[in-house]
Formats: sequence, C-alpha cells, structure tokens
Amino acid sequence: MKSLPLLAVVLALSACVPPTFDPATCDEGVTVGDCAPDVAGQDRDGNEVALSDFQDEALIVVFGEMWCPLCQILATELEPLWEDHGDKDLTVVMVLDQDFNGNSASPEEATTFAEEFELTFPVIVTEETLAEDYEYGVQRPRAFVLDDDLLIRHRSAGYRPGTFEDLRTEALALLPE
Repeated sequence: MKSLPLLAVVLALSACVPPTFDPATCDEGVTVGDCAPDVAGQDRDGNEVALSDFQDEALIVVFGEMWCPLCQILATELEPLWEDHGDKDLTVVMVLDQDFNGNSASPEEATTFAEEFELTFPVIVTEETLAEDYEYGVQRPRAFVLDDDLLIRHRSAGYRPGTFEDLRTEALALLPE
C-alpha cells in the first residue's frame, strides 16, 4: 500500500504538464487563451504580410489608426522595447487600417507614419475590418501579446498609464531565459 501515495504524487504532477498545442483544435477569438485571428495586409514596401508570418516568436500586436494620438504614443513607447529585444524572438507589429484622414491606409502612408514617429518595427496596413476579428470598438489602440503559437496571452483596450508596462511585462515573460 506504500505505492498508493507515490501514485497520487505522479498523477498530481502529470496534471501540471501543459497539453501539446494543436492549432487545428484551437478556438479562434480575441480573449486570453484564444488563437489570434490571422490578419493580413501590406508592409511599408507593399509586401503581403500576415500575423502568422511571425509564428514562433513572442509578438506584441497593436491595432490602431494613424490619426489616433494614443496609438501614436503607444507605438513610440514600444520602439525601444523592439530595439532592445527584437533580436531575441520578440516582434512588435502595428496594424493600421486608417490614414491620418480616416481613409484606408496605404503602404506609402505607413512609411510616412513610421518615419514621423521613428518606428523601425513592422507596420502593416490592412483593408480588413478589424472590428469583426478583434472586437475593435471605439477604444484605441487595441493591443495583444501573442505567444509563439499565436495564442493570446494578454490584451488591452485603449491607453492608460501602465498600458506599455503591462505589454512589456507580459511579452518579456514569454522569452526564453
């Protein structure tokens, strides 16, 4: 009967092992634990880019518009993080769907935006309706931290003091030691 406690310990420890990730069975959505919807668009050079292109990296994705001052603030706060950790499996991506006038954004306008705010991380423009995939609503920016399987680990809506620090903390926790 002495093996019964040992069996209980083994069973308890095996319950702590995370299941193997299977993207085919992952529910797509916008809450923590969901698979992120795969938004696609064009980068500043006009190349087609999708969020799935960044799989296998920790990812901070910011959805916003060029005209949004809070989106601009968050983008400039994220630039040093990208500069410090971009070579360590952390990518920052900004997805824009409107230019400074509220019209559909173009790759050329994304370049202007990136230059104006001195951004070196990827900026993508899309014509997709972000409201449908990412519950965009009226709060801007929307930011998500995705793990290397594109699972949502953190989300924020709008901008407040601490938004950047929350994103930074969550993303850095995903990086290998």
